[in-house]
Amino acid sequence: MSEREKQRLLWGYMGAGVAAPRGARRGSAGYVPGNARLGIPPQWQTDGGMGVATQPHARARREFTAMPSGLALAATWDEDLAGRVGAAIGREVAASGHNVLLGGAVNLVRDPRSGRAFEMAGEDPLLAGRIVGAQVIGVQSNPVICTVKHFALNNQETGRHDANVLVDEAQARMSDLLAFQIAIETGAPRAVMSAYNRVNGVPSSENRDLLDRILRREWGWGGYVMSDWGGVHSSVEAARAGLDQQSAASLDDRTYFGRPLKKAVARGELPRDQLDRMAGRVLRMLLGVGMGAAASGLKDTEVLAHERLAQEVAENGAVLLKNVDALLPLQADCGSIALIGRHADLGVLSGGGSSQVYARGRAYKHQARKHDWPVVVHPSSPLAAIRAKLPGGQVHHEDGRNVQAAVRAAERSDVAIVIVSQWSAEGRDNPFDLACGQDGLIEAVAAVNANTIVVLETGGAVAMPWSEKVKAILQLWYPGSRGGSALAELLFGDVNPS
Repeated sequence: MSEREKQRLLWGYMGAGVAAPRGARRGSAGYVPGNARLGIPPQWQTDGGMGVATQPHARARREFTAMPSGLALAATWDEDLAGRVGAAIGREVAASGHNVLLGGAVNLVRDPRSGRAFEMAGEDPLLAGRIVGAQVIGVQSNPVICTVKHFALNNQETGRHDANVLVDEAQARMSDLLAFQIAIETGAPRAVMSAYNRVNGVPSSENRDLLDRILRREWGWGGYVMSDWGGVHSSVEAARAGLDQQSAASLDDRTYFGRPLKKAVARGELPRDQLDRMAGRVLRMLLGVGMGAAASGLKDTEVLAHERLAQEVAENGAVLLKNVDALLPLQADCGSIALIGRHADLGVLSGGGSSQVYARGRAYKHQARKHDWPVVVHPSSPLAAIRAKLPGGQVHHEDGRNVQAAVRAAERSDVAIVIVSQWSAEGRDNPFDLACGQDGLIEAVAAVNANTIVVLETGGAVAMPWSEKVKAILQLWYPGSRGGSALAELLFGDVNPS
């Protein structure tokens, strides 16, 4: 390979938006051109850990299976299930013409307010490492490179580009680094994505202790390290530290691994054998998955199987937090039900950001205020699923915006189910309080109906000042493509929550 050909493996473009190059897949996260002369395929990169995502600035969304959130998967404590989820996601990645999945989110939920906690696998390093490692194995059973990310200690979203994590190495090795080590040893990911934040004063993308001493020399990992989108600050420093690829270079200040790296090699500031190592690591992983990336599509049977799998995860990951007087499961003769929730007639909430998947069918969405990410409700209606469980029964829906209307519905019903939600998204952390007066709504309903059940569709922890006033609380997380169906199965006891 010529020096120019080697270097061309080391930086890429944003895959969606007006600046996306012609060869990129529609709505994808990133693209690195291939080399026709040498038979090297392009790198078609897509988010994320819950399915094939569509970036928000894409001209048209792509519809795939939306798996439940990472927290829901971790709450199953089931490595086999995690592996099957990974295999299904990897199959959809390959069928959509991609060969790199930016999945494997293993950052610990050190701060429960984290806006991206829903992508992760919880706060315990053993559980997170094993679940994510199993998922990576499943993904890479397809001709797909899977990452683990974001290396390391990326535990907050607000100020994530400026955060400086000051941590003793021994403490890091017992927590965040241990989760990564377990995931890497378990899953053998072909790529690792560096984080935005600094660790002990050094940016993660040029942190030699992380990328070289620990990841490569101590753990013996042999894949390539890519940057997060907009997370590179240098050329020579980053390359010497162990970064191999600058992703979506247009989002950084400069294409550091383009002309600046070329000049550094020419001036002897970066040894040529370092360039060989960087390109060689990318090339070995890329050729290891073959040419692939032909958008073959999915069979109808596969689509249905993947959606059933999403429902299985939602059912097994749901957590029953409270159940006084064995109110749950509901019986077919439970009487009338007031179902209260602002999107309960439409579907179930999902988390926002680069990992956003659009489930098959019509996705209902609106633009979030002050943020670029859309708010997406997957079209699996709890109302329709609950009504199907009660043939001839009475189920009345109120969206909860009018509290008095919700109270009147609860007063004349035998059971009140209140679905509350908190939207989480990349780039912002959350308050603990439920937005839009939902705490007051629950208290008002519980005051008139002794059989009040609260269902939580949240990306993480929320305050529950009303917990002593309701009989049952079910944590549903973000439940994915068939979340409404899963909820009905849980409420009526066809499956047992964790």
